[in-house]
Amino acid sequence: MHNIIISGQHLELTPSITQYVTTKLGHVLRHAPEALNIDVHITKEGHSPVRYLVKGHIVIWGPDMHITTTDTDLYAAIDAMSDRLSRMARQRHGIKKHNRHTDDLKKEEAKDSGN
Repeated sequence: MHNIIISGQHLELTPSITQYVTTKLGHVLRHAPEALNIDVHITKEGHSPVRYLVKGHIVIWGPDMHITTTDTDLYAAIDAMSDRLSRMARQRHGIKKHNRHTDDLKKEEAKDSGN
């Protein structure tokens, strides 16, 4: 089970915002099923030109993944954070599969050279 923590600063986290973030993180978790904790921190900055700062942090085996996005639209900032985390998770998953494949090839070569 993944522990998802969503927090806000200078804004009220409504159920619709929480559900939107959770839905978006579900797409990220398809590429990073081994994630342990996911933290999302949303900050509202400024008054007349309001900007939203969305930080995503995934605790995972190995190096953690961190993303920070800003936008004038809250949902656009959440989308950008989700897309970037998903891209990072896909790349990481591809690297793991590539390394696993090359390790298997090295073992086979060592086995063949030993005979």
